[in-house]
Amino acid sequence: MVWWLSLVILIFAFGFQFTNKRHFSKHLFLATIVLAVVVFVYLTIAQYFVWQNSGTFSKYLVPPYQGWGYVLSYTSTHQAFNYFISLAAALIFLYFTVTLNKRFKNRFFEKEEPYLGALSIFVLSHPLWLYYLSALLTVYLIVQFYFFIKHHVDQRKIREERSALAPRIPMYWLWLPIGILVILIERLF
Repeated sequence: MVWWLSLVILIFAFGFQFTNKRHFSKHLFLATIVLAVVVFVYLTIAQYFVWQNSGTFSKYLVPPYQGWGYVLSYTSTHQAFNYFISLAAALIFLYFTVTLNKRFKNRFFEKEEPYLGALSIFVLSHPLWLYYLSALLTVYLIVQFYFFIKHHVDQRKIREERSALAPRIPMYWLWLPIGILVILIERLF
């Protein structure tokens, strides 16, 4: 998918977070996969017509001179390969986060958080999803450290709560904005 379509999907999902519909992320993730397939089918057909209608030697790359396999292999390696990798990473991420979250009784994530993370990983493509996870982890650790320090400054609060650890800060509002930020930074540089 092109970068602006990825940006629109993430902005739409972020805007949808403000509504009271909490189970949108799973459906949006699946709809985005379907949209990606449609976009790549369109790109394959468009590549076919560009090569067929060109007056140069590229018309010999499509049927009847070549089989459809060449057009499909070209578009899949040049336009879809990075999304195959990011889809695999998103599905692996989704599997482990949902499984661990169920095993530990939803201690780590809210129900839609794994889908928001998987959506961002898939939409950002390869290698941007690696930068995304690095930025997400960095921001999360900074926020967690800030609240940990803030919580431990007041010793009376610690004694009252009888807890030495600060409460866990949910990542629900970090998944999509950091994905949007990664796309924008990548486009600027």
